Amino acid sequence: MGSIIRNNIGPGETGLLIRSIVESISKQAYKPLGPTFNVSREHATRILDTALRNDVFYPAYVALRESVSGKTATKRNSFENLSYQYLAANAVWLTESYHVLRLFVENDLRVMPMKGFLLAHFYYPNKLMRFAWDTDLLFVSEREKMEAERLLLQDKFHVDYSSPFETKLTKRFSRFSVHVETHSCPGSLMYAFEFPKWNDLWANSARVTIAGSAVDVMQPEDALLVSCVSVCSRGMLTAKDFLDLRQIIRTSKSFRWDIIAGIGRKSIWRHILLIPLHLVDIIAKIYLNEALVPKNVFEDLARYGEPDVVTNLPTIARMIERAGLPVDYRDILYYIGYARSPLLANFLLWPPENPTLIKRILRVFVEALNILTVVRREHGDRYAVSCLPSWFSAYVAKFSRKRFSENLRETLHAS
Repeated sequence: MGSIIRNNIGPGETGLLIRSIVESISKQAYKPLGPTFNVSREHATRILDTALRNDVFYPAYVALRESVSGKTATKRNSFENLSYQYLAANAVWLTESYHVLRLFVENDLRVMPMKGFLLAHFYYPNKLMRFAWDTDLLFVSEREKMEAERLLLQDKFHVDYSSPFETKLTKRFSRFSVHVETHSCPGSLMYAFEFPKWNDLWANSARVTIAGSAVDVMQPEDALLVSCVSVCSRGMLTAKDFLDLRQIIRTSKSFRWDIIAGIGRKSIWRHILLIPLHLVDIIAKIYLNEALVPKNVFEDLARYGEPDVVTNLPTIARMIERAGLPVDYRDILYYIGYARSPLLANFLLWPPENPTLIKRILRVFVEALNILTVVRREHGDRYAVSCLPSWFSAYVAKFSRKRFSENLRETLHAS
């Protein structure tokens, strides 16, 4: 089977992309990286096009800008113009994110940054190297999440989208938009109910200050779990995801792999962890000569059954070398048997085009099947039964065209 994604990248250029972005984020100052990355303009252009698709444009541009710069000092090329737009957008994103944090802290709301905002501040040496399209914030309770959304509406944000566990709000400026996502759980593979079921991230969190605001910060092991759930829910592992997971693992002084192995004993967490960890480890070994994940961790996770990724590792490695990044999960699940995977529900909505009504209906029934099988097996009858009402009400609202965002807006304005 060939890769679903067709990347316009030549032999060896995936390795150059990976090495250039790793080199960029390892430096405090963003300067041209010298003759190591002197490549032809044509090759550099293809690499930067791929970097854009992988959300790692700026670190790649820092490494390769000498190769794509204009012949005269007064002539700016499109990549240089894009880099200035990136810097401006990054500044707006950070400034407004700090403002939002202050707003919540001043109103006594307990908040925990997640994903890009968390990683940029604690796992990357330079915040410019980890741009995020939005700011993801976890709240300690549904009540505090709703209060945070009310404050954002008062601060000229508007609701773009809302689901049972997250709400996306946007504030528009003259040229840029800032997006904030409020979460009541760290992440879920299912639309209507929490799955996997999370341990209490707040119990082991640390209290730190970001731009004058005291917030809770999750442990590195939890940051890795959140990143892996995000990758699985999107069905795509990009170069940005590779960097995120690599930074979490390498910058943590004593990463607790025993915690990851323990959590991975449950079926759903094996599917969530084994695929991205194997992919990250393969990419690091091929292009950086690094071993990021201890061999015994893979052995411990594989000991408890499916998915069997190990058998197909050589094929997956060849696919990465041939097709480059991003890696589409549909390619991976083809080899390990997606029909048996709890990720099958997500599989129906992973394609980039708008899913058909039939695929959406199939997802509803597959999600119900998951409740009756894997959810019931892993979390017991009581939790499985508790998922059914939220599953039913969420999809009734979705298919009757009642937008959660409209209901939310009415509720917040009424309060």
